[in-house]
Amino acid sequence: MINPSVYDLTVSDHGVIGGYLSTRYIVKFMVVDANSNPLENVVIRINFVDVITDGLGRGEIELTSGVYDYFARLEDYQDVSGEVIISGDGVEVLIVMDNYAYAVDYYGENATDLLKKYAYGTEY
Repeated sequence: MINPSVYDLTVSDHGVIGGYLSTRYIVKFMVVDANSNPLENVVIRINFVDVITDGLGRGEIELTSGVYDYFARLEDYQDVSGEVIISGDGVEVLIVMDNYAYAVDYYGENATDLLKKYAYGTEY
């Protein structure tokens, strides 16, 4: 059996299977909030795969050399996107996510008080 994590296969129009060995490198993510607290259950989408962080805010994936876009999402936090460049070695990526602050325009002059109350500790 061929291990797809180290061997990339291609199939031609004539049914001929070919391939080559590809070296994979570990991309390690560390996700924290603005106070450097680790965030659990962050979904990081990279190379069409979801990586989910553990209780220490860590997640990892193996990828070949190249440039990859990522997108991180966690409920009640602002989404974060970025780019990872892998060129012959593993990569560590730090993602800092901020809490959402909700404001509703139709509250008028009371909007500032609502922001203070519901902005998860953020004063505006």
